[in-house]
Amino acid sequence: MKKYVITLLLACSALPLTANAALSWGAERNICFKQEKTIPMAYDCLAKKRMTATGSSTL
Repeated sequence: MKKYVITLLLACSALPLTANAALSWGAERNICFKQEKTIPMAYDCLAKKRMTATGSSTL
């Protein structure tokens, strides 16, 4: 059971990484990573740019 829980946690932690894969390339990425001081803030910048570009309120 313990191995199952650990495997499930690892699998769930990998899902957000695949969701952000589309945000990892291009000019928007370069701009955000140059402007922001930390990596999480840069990814937040990318997410915000993505939301405004698609016009949606969720990712």
